[in-house]
Amino acid sequence: MRDKVAIEVWDGWLRLFHWGLVAAVLISFYTPRLAERLSYFQLKCMPKRATS
Repeated sequence: MRDKVAIEVWDGWLRLFHWGLVAAVLISFYTPRLAERLSYFQLKCMPKRATS
């Protein structure tokens, strides 16, 4: 019985670690593209500010 509880605890931590890695990879993959899209939007679509 005690071994089953230990496995369930480790299974929870392992799943959390796995989805944390998946999220980190997705964020690192999409962040440069998102920054590129935002800079394109700012350059093309936003009105230019008046400078003094």
